[in-house]
Amino acid sequence: MAAGVFEGFSELSLGPWDVAGGALLIREAGGVVTDWVGREDGFLTSGNILAGPPGVHEELCRSPPPRPSTCQPPDAIRAAPSSELSGS
Repeated sequence: MAAGVFEGFSELSLGPWDVAGGALLIREAGGVVTDWVGREDGFLTSGNILAGPPGVHEELCRSPPPRPSTCQPPDAIRAAPSSELSGS
């Protein structure tokens, strides 16, 4: 993304060593990095990542699999009760 080749990025089953450095760069540049559920640091444990500028990240949240209906912008995650995040 930093080279201007991609507008956004999504991937499943990565290790924290695969994404930690890039996530820091994207966030420092004003981008958004979350897991597929929308948790800001969830990608470090789940290995599932969405990253990009805020508008692109929103579009990625709406994209197909694995579970597009569960992805929320980070602001919504902070405001949601924990029961909504766990899917119960």
